[in-house]
Amino acid sequence: LNLSNVWSHYIIKELENDRVLKRENGKVKIVGHDNMIDKNLDEKLNNIENIIKHSPKQMVSINELIKKSTLNPKQVKELIFFLDDNGKAKIINENIIISIMAFNSLIDSLEKHFKDSENMSVSNFKNLSGFSRKNAIPMLEYFDKNGFTIRKGAERIEGEYFFEKKL
Repeated sequence: LNLSNVWSHYIIKELENDRVLKRENGKVKIVGHDNMIDKNLDEKLNNIENIIKHSPKQMVSINELIKKSTLNPKQVKELIFFLDDNGKAKIINENIIISIMAFNSLIDSLEKHFKDSENMSVSNFKNLSGFSRKNAIPMLEYFDKNGFTIRKGAERIEGEYFFEKKL
């Protein structure tokens, strides 16, 4: 629309006040409109889900999704948000997506780990998850940010809201 950020924020705020739009999970949505999908969109979603499920550890980068799906970057990002909103995938950071099954499996592994140990090192997490350091660090940062773990120096302890956040 070629509007300034100030003007865009003003319009969105006014539409929120009028209960036409709502902000949810960092996105702006139209009130009363469910996430409805057509056959073409459903095929694209299934394609993205299959790429995630068949990736090592069911974790994949957005760039890899774009390459493997042959969809444009904007479409891939929209589909990822849709999958996240509908509990089929988890957005870990601006570049990493994991299937919800793999995510829940990690949570179960963390839960078991913290039953036997008070601390967890990056090395412990790498062994527990099978991730390389490249993927382990962003995952641990996600867990820290969302209260599953708390970083104490180089180690993690069980987070305050660990059991409440399990999906």
